[in-house]
Amino acid sequence: MTGNLEYLMSSLPDLSFKNEEDTEEKVTSLLKKYADASEGKTGLVAILNNEAAKFLSPNESQLFQEIQLEKIHNNIFQKSKSKVLSEFSSYVFKLKKEVEQLRIFRKSSENQRGENKKAIQIIPGNPLEEEKQLVEFQWDKIEAISTGHYADFEALISYKLKLMLLVRLWSFKAENGFGIFEKSINIEEYGR
Repeated sequence: MTGNLEYLMSSLPDLSFKNEEDTEEKVTSLLKKYADASEGKTGLVAILNNEAAKFLSPNESQLFQEIQLEKIHNNIFQKSKSKVLSEFSSYVFKLKKEVEQLRIFRKSSENQRGENKKAIQIIPGNPLEEEKQLVEFQWDKIEAISTGHYADFEALISYKLKLMLLVRLWSFKAENGFGIFEKSINIEEYGR
């Protein structure tokens, strides 16, 4: 099995948090080559899931398919046998709690008096800049916990987590953000 994962891991495009546009173009074009033309417009994570399934046991494949950023903080992932998955899941759970505390801190009267009780160190900026910082924190955590894993299941999980973070980062387009912002304001103002 390891040999198969070595082949898979070595054939996947390199992922980099820096040089977003270059990485996006390169990763997108290379992963699209894996996809069957008849599949139509398939997402990059779906392409990775399909390709990885060819090299994984049924149990590994099922777990791999279930990994999603929106649910990564769930208890099932925190208790996973995969070290990378369980540590990252626990980290994201903790990060969500810290962001919640930061938001409470920013709204509180204590903030007016200059008391700083926040645990997370986000450089204040607009919501997009702060979200990019959170994505980078998560990227750095994956880098740290995946050290020493190059061609095993842990490496593949790390790769998928990084790919999902990049796909999220690449989705941060000004026109999309403005549309979402306008929609949320209209909903709030008119109660829709």
